[in-house]
Amino acid sequence: MIFKVKIFYNKIFCLTLHRYLTVKIKQRKNKMKIILVGATGFIGKAMVNKLLENKHEVVVLARNTRSAEKQLPASAKISVWNPELEVLSKQLNIADVLINLAGEPIADKRWTAERKKSISESRIGLTGTLVEALKKCSNPPKLFIQASAIGVYNSKSNALYTETSEIKPTNFVTNLVHETEVTAMKAQAIVERVAIMRIGLVLGKNGGVLQSFLPSFRNFAGTWLGSGKQAFPWIHLNDICRIAIHIIENEGSKGVYNAVAPGNLNAKEFSKALAKVMKRPVWFGVPGFLLKLVFGELAQEVLLTDIKPLPEALLKENFKFQFTEIEAALNDILKTDKN
Repeated sequence: MIFKVKIFYNKIFCLTLHRYLTVKIKQRKNKMKIILVGATGFIGKAMVNKLLENKHEVVVLARNTRSAEKQLPASAKISVWNPELEVLSKQLNIADVLINLAGEPIADKRWTAERKKSISESRIGLTGTLVEALKKCSNPPKLFIQASAIGVYNSKSNALYTETSEIKPTNFVTNLVHETEVTAMKAQAIVERVAIMRIGLVLGKNGGVLQSFLPSFRNFAGTWLGSGKQAFPWIHLNDICRIAIHIIENEGSKGVYNAVAPGNLNAKEFSKALAKVMKRPVWFGVPGFLLKLVFGELAQEVLLTDIKPLPEALLKENFKFQFTEIEAALNDILKTDKN
């Protein structure tokens, strides 16, 4: 009897050990080395955490390594960003995936000629540097993910845009985003997969579009921009990170993706949802002419645009959004900031 019990427990132990080792082997097999550029930004910090949660190895290229070390988890490896192609290509050689999230903010202040030049260099120029470095790699990453924006589409009140919609740049923003994408797509001749994420209005804690609304709403002076009828193509920060994970871990994923939540929400509806979640009033819209007076081109090309993109490519790949309803997303983000 004792002998049979021992055999039984030995079998249980062996089965448990086998399952444990199988999981560990699978995790090791799926673990990738991912290089991230632009990791200290609003999206970048969340992306680093999500990649680490998914057991990937993360290497961050940063201009200011001390600042990056303070902002990012200790398990992320920090290396100095060096635009010299020989140095950069050696860094990229060790990676399975390259993600570029870098670029100066577009909507933080009024544009001048100098400001436009700086924005362009931080996006088109830096992306070009990465592509040139990839050309010099003896063993380039298999996947290059480039952050883009829905600003590539023209503002049209009745237009619905999918990833296959024709792109016709007409102003600074559409040209900027389009040229960045064209530059990134040159990597198709080098790596196995290139993915472009056309990112919408990202909602999350401590950054993004939501932070520009919170002060006025906290002070019982909530508003919306312009008429409020223009589209508000939003996405939760966590879903942005999950989209990147989806692309990384699905070998068939490549091409252009509209990274926005499904559905149709306008600016006034967003402000009303925010008011409801924060238990604050929302009073009126800030007139478009006033925004144009203060912000110039920035108001016309960013703040008052009416762009309705659809996440068709993601839905075709059966990607499941965690947040599809604006109130649920805002409740998640503002759990401790409603009073």
